[in-house]
Amino acid sequence: SKVTQPAQRRASEPCGARLTLTSFNGRLRDELLNEEVFASLRAARRMLALWRHDYNHVRPHSALGGQPPALLKSSSSGPTKGMAALPSAPALAPFG
Repeated sequence: SKVTQPAQRRASEPCGARLTLTSFNGRLRDELLNEEVFASLRAARRMLALWRHDYNHVRPHSALGGQPPALLKSSSSGPTKGMAALPSAPALAPFG
């Protein structure tokens, strides 16, 4: 009976970043990927862009004091760095 050791995390990967990514992936899967049937790759990309816009620009995040990540300065550090630079949903082309 061999005893296995827990996986070592990489020194360059802080625990918080891994937890944030896991939370994001879970929400994406639960709220979009498990709920939608995409007619085409284009439709899937459009729905993902709309969901991501809502996630980053509209909905509050408890870890950010109830603010959406897009309200943070784009020069901030951590897992939300650069999120404010995402394209806005109205600029996207309609389905079809």
